[in-house]
Amino acid sequence: MLITFDDGFLNNYEHAYPLALKYRLKLNFFLVPSFIRRGSYREEPCLSAADLRKMDPAVAEYGLHSMDHEGYDVLQPAEIAADIDNCMTALEEMGVPFQPVLAYPYGAWPRKVLQESRFFEILEEQGIRLAFRIGNRINRFPLSNRFLLQRIDVRGDEPFNSFRLALAYGKKSTSWLSPLLRALP
Repeated sequence: MLITFDDGFLNNYEHAYPLALKYRLKLNFFLVPSFIRRGSYREEPCLSAADLRKMDPAVAEYGLHSMDHEGYDVLQPAEIAADIDNCMTALEEMGVPFQPVLAYPYGAWPRKVLQESRFFEILEEQGIRLAFRIGNRINRFPLSNRFLLQRIDVRGDEPFNSFRLALAYGKKSTSWLSPLLRALP
């Protein structure tokens, strides 16, 4: 199991990181360099480069989540390539080590067949090894596409039983089931 966090919010360091240390878990933070530089996103404090360098690399790893958090489904191929390159360069300049993995901003990528194939070529050219989306399913091996790895989206306003079922059955419950899950102990 891989536990991932998008955007680089400070609360990931304050809450998730201590729990990962305590329970010997591995975390991956997908980072947006412009948020690190700005110090916030949507009025939420973000991690600083110093915070990122403080975390134990045996516990916390970092990946790419774009330079400015623009959806890749609306950018042209050259813009996507430049965004990935700028993201890697910015993290290098900040002294933040990162893995060549990417989580799509908003889970979005170009889905038209010709655009999608060029997009995957760009990821290859940029040295990206794996890319993640929100699919709300558990990946099965062998992987059908290493650039479309699915993650289960966990939100704080959903009942814990919904999360438990997602892990047990490999997919999120449908929306009609959520009210019933909230009623369970």
